[in-house]
Amino acid sequence: MDFAKDREELARLEEEEAKDKAEYAALGEEIKALRRELATAKEEKKTVVEALNARLKEFLKVAAKSCGRDRSALPEASRKAREQAQAEFSDALKAADLKLMEVSGELEKKVHRYKHFFVSYKPEMLKEGVALRVIHLKQFFDMGSNYKTKAVHDISFDIKEGECFGLVGESGCGKTTTGRSIIGLYDITSGSIYYEGYRISAGDRWNRKEIKWSRIRTNEEIKRLREECRAKIKAMETDGPSVESGGEDGMSFTIKRIEEDYEERIKELREALKVHCAIQRKYIERIAYDNKHRDRKLLNNIQMIFQDPIDSLDPRMTVEDIIQEGLKIQHHHNKAENHAKCVEMLEKVGLLADYASRYPHEFSGGQRQRIGIARALVMNPKFLICDEPISALDVSIRAQILNLLNDVKQDMGLTMLFIAHDLSVVKYFCDRIAVMYFGSIVELATSDELFRHPLHPYTKALLSAIPKPDPYYEKNRTRLVYDPSTAHDYSVESPSMVEILPGHFVYASPSEVERYKAEIAEDDKAAEGKKAENARKTPSKGGKKE
Repeated sequence: MDFAKDREELARLEEEEAKDKAEYAALGEEIKALRRELATAKEEKKTVVEALNARLKEFLKVAAKSCGRDRSALPEASRKAREQAQAEFSDALKAADLKLMEVSGELEKKVHRYKHFFVSYKPEMLKEGVALRVIHLKQFFDMGSNYKTKAVHDISFDIKEGECFGLVGESGCGKTTTGRSIIGLYDITSGSIYYEGYRISAGDRWNRKEIKWSRIRTNEEIKRLREECRAKIKAMETDGPSVESGGEDGMSFTIKRIEEDYEERIKELREALKVHCAIQRKYIERIAYDNKHRDRKLLNNIQMIFQDPIDSLDPRMTVEDIIQEGLKIQHHHNKAENHAKCVEMLEKVGLLADYASRYPHEFSGGQRQRIGIARALVMNPKFLICDEPISALDVSIRAQILNLLNDVKQDMGLTMLFIAHDLSVVKYFCDRIAVMYFGSIVELATSDELFRHPLHPYTKALLSAIPKPDPYYEKNRTRLVYDPSTAHDYSVESPSMVEILPGHFVYASPSEVERYKAEIAEDDKAAEGKKAENARKTPSKGGKKE
């Protein structure tokens, strides 16, 4: 614990709270002003509409007089009168409508911010174009007997707006748990998840452990100081009073000074502990507030396609009931509108409208997965989590589902988290890829960069497992096996996520970073040599092969 830093942090938190309250009050005043402005804009539009109607009546009277007894010409004259009146007031009407839209849109944003003002918010995410941000996510499961399974351990990543982010790794590495934690099916153990700037989920285990271990360390330090104090006093008493110390009275004074000095140090330790625990309690209170006041409408923008197309569909419900279930939960009870949306989604995913009355057991695996996709899309999401949507399907159906997801992504402008264990599929579908191993991210890069420069031994092992439709290659293919105990030596150096190249992160120690940089240089040199050799072999337009 750093007492000075903790003091500064506590002062910063208290100052931030006071600032938030002042901003909250100012935002309330802004909303009142916008509501007055909205009322004024409505009145202005009403005035323009009344003036338009009055002008229209005048034009209609003139048109009726000009027609006289010829009633057959009256409809055409009336149409021209309406067009003339609308043309005269078109600019005024457009200006009034535009102002009304601007004010109402601004008011809606301010009211939403006012309702969720004290929920943790990161406006810089919107400026950076980041849709989802995961910070130090940990997801542990209690297995009993004081044993916890660390399914996800301290992972962090960003997903940008409109991006398809791939999460790959072997079975049991924590990919699905990460997706379920993001959508809120699990209460996360520690860390934070932000969506569109707002914190939608957080865990306080780290903060509670920090309080617990700070107390333990402080008590141990106090115990050590008391023992040190007693040892010093005992040594003085054993040696007895000396002439230099002023005899017995001088020794008593010295002992008292030593005790006071140690008590002062103990007091400082306790004060430091008190400040440190106060900071962690404030964080815990904020986490509890954020989890309780999360925006349900914001969470509706995140939907998930589950891994198993059989178990994810209720066998006792029809396809229409399955797809409409989310709409009904969100209080959309209009049967005609819900049926129309259901039919629209079925057609969007390539199924017939007649399938709405059938049950899941009447469909093939690929059709069931399409129903699961339709169930997610009917909520009109902005962020879609695809949890291995093709792993239970055969090769031909996989291609259909991937093409369908690609079309849906482009049509609806979705941001996607695509979870899979097949790197070849992820390369085709995703913009960036994160490789997970035993609950941690070991490498993160763009798709092209990851295949061009695979650095971590586990990434190389995954790439070596990708089959190719070439019998000669398959006959001689070397399958790499990743063994952390032999691949790394972290007894001296501690590893961390390091940015080797712009946008390319790898989990490595300092010595491994130097080795990876040398590998990159060698790979680039070999690639340039191969490119030059191919250029020499390729004939020019007017020449021959060398």
